[in-house]
Amino acid sequence: MDEIAMRKSEIEEKLKQDEENLARFTESLKRSDELSKNMVGILDSFSERLNKLEETIQPVHHQTLSLTTLKDNVDKLLAALEQVIGFHHLSDEVEQKIKKGPAGNVEMYLSLMERLHTAVEFFTQSNPGSVELGSVTTLFEDGLEQLNSSFRELLKQHSQRVPDGILIDIANATSEEEVPPLQHLPHRVVQDLLAISKYLAGPGQTTDFMSVYHQIRSTQLGRSLAALREYYKAFQIMPSQLPKQKGSIANFLNLKSESPVKRGAKRKPAADSLSRREGGSIRRGLLEQAVACGRMEADEQLEGSGVFIALATVCVRLLESEYTLMTSIISEQHWTKVFESLVSGPFNFFIKLGEDLHDRAKKSLNKHDFIVTVSLCKVIRHVRVLLPQYEKLLRPLPNRCYSRLPEMILLFEKLTLKGLMELLTYIRADPEKQSNMPKDGTVHQLTSNTMLFLEHLLEQMDVAGGILAEQDIGLSGMANTEQANRKAVGNFISMCTKRYGYLDCVVLVVFSSSCV
Repeated sequence: MDEIAMRKSEIEEKLKQDEENLARFTESLKRSDELSKNMVGILDSFSERLNKLEETIQPVHHQTLSLTTLKDNVDKLLAALEQVIGFHHLSDEVEQKIKKGPAGNVEMYLSLMERLHTAVEFFTQSNPGSVELGSVTTLFEDGLEQLNSSFRELLKQHSQRVPDGILIDIANATSEEEVPPLQHLPHRVVQDLLAISKYLAGPGQTTDFMSVYHQIRSTQLGRSLAALREYYKAFQIMPSQLPKQKGSIANFLNLKSESPVKRGAKRKPAADSLSRREGGSIRRGLLEQAVACGRMEADEQLEGSGVFIALATVCVRLLESEYTLMTSIISEQHWTKVFESLVSGPFNFFIKLGEDLHDRAKKSLNKHDFIVTVSLCKVIRHVRVLLPQYEKLLRPLPNRCYSRLPEMILLFEKLTLKGLMELLTYIRADPEKQSNMPKDGTVHQLTSNTMLFLEHLLEQMDVAGGILAEQDIGLSGMANTEQANRKAVGNFISMCTKRYGYLDCVVLVVFSSSCV
């Protein structure tokens, strides 16, 4: 019973505490409700005041916006009126400056031209028949003429042919690092020309300056090539002017001296050769200097071949530099047309030199000067190496400028093959195979000359072999390979050897073994 009483007492005590807590919570809830009601009242009052303030400020805001808009419109109107008034007085303001020309301040002049262009558009739309339109239009056209004239004068004044020293360095360079940089125009001039060209091609809507550009630059390019040709021509080395050195190609006896057709002909008197030597004696010091400097090959047998090789190198370098210069001045959409006109004349000059070289080589072969085929092989090799650079520059052009170069190489190859075949015919037609062979087994003079020729031909085995391999039916499947070239040259050498004219069988065997 005591436990029950204690338990009951504890329960009653807890119940009393819970009732007290409930009373406190109830009182707190009442106070919270009162505070909430007060806050709601305050917020409602604040909202009412805000609504009244908004109703009061909104008309003022609308009025302020209207006034701001009116002010902006007035400012725009005043600016437009000021601009229009400026248009009416613009011709008087800029007339002297426009007629004077850029005069070294291209940027300022172009800003004046832009103002004139805007005035022309304004009067054209607003008052087409006004006197002011005629005035600004005339001034604008005068400004375009001044810009064209300034473009021409700037380009003409600063465009000069490449100096001989740089041309020679380009011709003698053996790597890209050795090629001297070319700067045809000062940087400031290029920037001025670029700004003028952009304006003339844009708002000016004219392309006359492009004709001026390609004419002036084409002239300078042609002058550079012609100057290099004349420079080498002044140091031209003919075989007769070379020192006689044993084993050199300069000492090679002309095969036509052995010709049976010319056997009875009288030799030219020594006075003729003396006169030729005297004709070149004036420049003997220059010739020796040219050889010492390596500008011309001392064993050049075809007149002009060394010049043509040098021109081929210089021409492609100059074309590359001209293309780079053009891209920094002319708009991209006109590059092809301008570059085509620019290179046409100088490249035709270069091709004409090649055609002249071909004609001289052809005349030499008609005289049985077969040694010129070696020079032709050198020319072919050099032009083949440069062909990709020419193709990159000239292939995009619409004319057939580039195709003339492979065609010229083909002509050289055909002529080289013709010369080699005629040499074989000449050797086989020699009537002295049986009648005048040395009895002691020494080498026949014709064979000696031929072997000397073949010695130099071997240096051009890649070119000569390729040409011969294309004509050899047995080697047609291996064309343009080193193996085919070696085989073709070997076959040609075996056909050129003169070993079957010896009567003594022992001598024949010995000489045959020495020629294999």
